[in-house]
Amino acid sequence: MSASKKIRPPLIPLQDPERIRRLNRLYEEIRELRPRADRDAEQERYGDAVSVPEAALCCAVEYDRSQLAHIPQRILEVDYGCGDPTGYAEEGMTVLDLGSGSGKHAFMIAKTVGQDGMVIGVDKTPEMLSLARGAIDEVMGTLGLRASNVEFRRGHIENLHVDLDVLDGWLEHEELSGYDALERLETHLGEQPLVPDASVDLVVSNCVLNLVADGRKRQLLSELFRVLKRDGSVAISDIVSDRDVPEDMKDDPELWTGCISGVFRRDRFIDAFAQAGFHGMAEVSSRFWKRVGGINFFSVTVRAWKGKQGACYETYRAAMYKGPFSRIVDDDHHVFDRGVFTPVCEKTAELLQKDPYAEHFHVTPRLEDPAGRIPFDCSPTASAPAANGDRAHGRDLSPDQRDLLNGLIDQGACCEGEGGC
Repeated sequence: MSASKKIRPPLIPLQDPERIRRLNRLYEEIRELRPRADRDAEQERYGDAVSVPEAALCCAVEYDRSQLAHIPQRILEVDYGCGDPTGYAEEGMTVLDLGSGSGKHAFMIAKTVGQDGMVIGVDKTPEMLSLARGAIDEVMGTLGLRASNVEFRRGHIENLHVDLDVLDGWLEHEELSGYDALERLETHLGEQPLVPDASVDLVVSNCVLNLVADGRKRQLLSELFRVLKRDGSVAISDIVSDRDVPEDMKDDPELWTGCISGVFRRDRFIDAFAQAGFHGMAEVSSRFWKRVGGINFFSVTVRAWKGKQGACYETYRAAMYKGPFSRIVDDDHHVFDRGVFTPVCEKTAELLQKDPYAEHFHVTPRLEDPAGRIPFDCSPTASAPAANGDRAHGRDLSPDQRDLLNGLIDQGACCEGEGGC
């Protein structure tokens, strides 16, 4: 028999392997997200805490009473947090509140962002969502807003793609009977995501990241990064520990739901944001909470920004670190000596004029259109000041460009006009 006759077309069409892998992942995720008959300990405890407030769920926080006057007492009584990230919201922002609970923080932020802003609260506990949704009209009336600027959506904070109400609605009429059905569900969920890509200016949360399973925390931070707009930021209040929490404590549902055993180790908390692609990470507040099993637990608030991704292009710019330290090294290994102008790419120059860096740097204006796409080497050695003592760039500057840039630096003109520091 010839070789050609041995190779016959398959009797059934071959499946696309990538499609199968993708839909398998979706199926596993749906199984993870769908509520079980025996609710997990977290939902049980927080669901019960709606009707019977439980002070032990987290550490008490003092709030500015003037920021609470528009919120019904029944909402204020159900408050489980460890910090106050609400102060970072600004008028007109779209803000995402993770684990929004009773709606207290969402309603506080609603007052700040005003009619032109929007607050999206995400929670998975039906009792909390019912409480929060039931207060929307009352809060909007007290604030005098002509339309609601708050929504509460049902979902898991580590998967901001899937709106559980949308999923349940689809499953009422369809059955997951195979890959074709999964693909239809994928399309349906994609058309109505819980939180769309790059749609949010600020993400806040108060003592909920620790409640996400350790194996899903990386996915959680990736989701925060996905939904933020470029230059968006997070303000996350949570509990951290000064050492690793042992497995026997992690297996204790009372400690887990009490914001103890699922916490990040303190030194790894900020690092986790860096690994997810954020920049400008800083711990902006901290206080000791309690000691359990020989481990110290702290309430901290962390800030971080999105927006450093992208190629590096030469526009002949330089940045000077003002101090107070003699030298600093950023997360991308740029080295800045106090009082010395260091060459930087267009992207870095723009970042250094925004929060959280702006107050620490002087930045020169661009001398080249970034559309020219001249590559810039951002490696540590290339970013060092030129060996010949030129305080501007030692790269391929023409004499006129070098004179202009050094003149701007000498005259302080780098701090004037558009694009200045």
